[in-house]
Amino acid sequence: MRTTNWTLKRYLSRWLVIAICAQAFLVLVPAGFFLHSSLHRELGSLLEEEIAEFSSEYREELSDNGAKGTEAFQRAAQRLTEEHPDFPMAWVLWGGGEQVAVEGPNRLLELIEVYPVSLDSRHDLPGMAAWRATSLHTGEVIAVVVDGSVQRSTLLRFGMVVVILLGLGVALGLVGGVALANRFSGLLIHVSDQVRSVSTIEGEEDLSIDLEGLPEEVREVAVALQGSLNRLAKETRQFRLLTAGLAHELRSPIQNLLGEIEVTLRQERDAADYRKALESNLDEVRVLGDAVHNLMLLCVDREPDPSSLQEEFNLGFEAPLRLAGEIAQAQRKGVEVELSLLELGATEPSTNAEIWLFGDREALLRAMRNLVGNAVQWTPAGGKVIVTIARTESEITLTVEDSGPGIPEAMREGIFEPFARGGTRGGERVGYGLGLAIVREAVVDHGGSVEIGTSSLGGASMRVTIPSGQAD
Repeated sequence: MRTTNWTLKRYLSRWLVIAICAQAFLVLVPAGFFLHSSLHRELGSLLEEEIAEFSSEYREELSDNGAKGTEAFQRAAQRLTEEHPDFPMAWVLWGGGEQVAVEGPNRLLELIEVYPVSLDSRHDLPGMAAWRATSLHTGEVIAVVVDGSVQRSTLLRFGMVVVILLGLGVALGLVGGVALANRFSGLLIHVSDQVRSVSTIEGEEDLSIDLEGLPEEVREVAVALQGSLNRLAKETRQFRLLTAGLAHELRSPIQNLLGEIEVTLRQERDAADYRKALESNLDEVRVLGDAVHNLMLLCVDREPDPSSLQEEFNLGFEAPLRLAGEIAQAQRKGVEVELSLLELGATEPSTNAEIWLFGDREALLRAMRNLVGNAVQWTPAGGKVIVTIARTESEITLTVEDSGPGIPEAMREGIFEPFARGGTRGGERVGYGLGLAIVREAVVDHGGSVEIGTSSLGGASMRVTIPSGQAD
């Protein structure tokens, strides 16, 4: 499909020219028609008015002043002609079918030399002139011709002035329209230059467009573009971190698996050695599976299902079963894991506590496993991890404490962000994987909160609090 290149400036300029010219045409044509019609009507009204006034004046001159017919005609004609200097007139008096007297310019008299056949009707003549004749009380016939060319010339001069002024207005409108189109397109080009300049910047946390001097409409477009750029930049950074996370989280377990299997197969071993190797491989496979599962959860854009948040289950029963793998891994590493379950109203921990709650079973258990697995990962051999799950009247608390290096306060604000990484320094933690982002997502979906602190063992303390829901 062939596309036509066009610019907003050219588009606006073209339509401005069309709109202004159309407006000028719509003004001039009706105005000219109106002026011509007005002059035509005025001529007709003037003819009727002059005929009526002449009849009255002629009658008065004959009866009151005792003037003769010719003399009365001339007086009446001259007086009426003087009253309308803008409309030249000529008068003709017929008696017995012959001209008795005339008054007025010869050029007008020549237009009505013939005795009028029809009376009391208007007759239009070339050059914006008209005449009318009527019968007087004496039996004579009077005719008057009125010339509207003087008035028409005046109207034409006025029309020319209007046309000139309108033309200037059209020219100014076109210049202003083109300038407006240039200005508007220039603003858009400015925004596009800003977009191009900021879109080439890498590693910026907040990309911004210069909004100074932009009108509100263009500013809205620029703000929307700025928001889209920032979201795109964030998603790009997350994608890069995701690929880095895949490389980091999956490469190490796979390499460990390959290395241990190769070492194990180099020579014959007894059952105990094979079992030890398989247990080590199991730990690596579990780490690999958790990494893949966490990555899948973080990469899927989903909304929590309200029905899944109303599943009732006994956390006191589920916790020991679901944490069996983490506890076994900790034992092989030489880390002690202590699990304490406190049901409602209990003061001493129990191994079969009834801790019922409503929520998304798999999401909450995954969050619990991620917290405990994270603590085991950063606790050195000979250390300890304490997991406490307690039920109160309205909420469930899960506390995980370890004897590892702890979490620096400066890093506590951002470790729950997806793909967040810690720094590298001495014996402190150098990374937090992907599990903590899953923890926060699950807790927030259930209306809970996560607090980070320092444990009594000297390491990190993670405390999760969530509403128990419709507990019995």
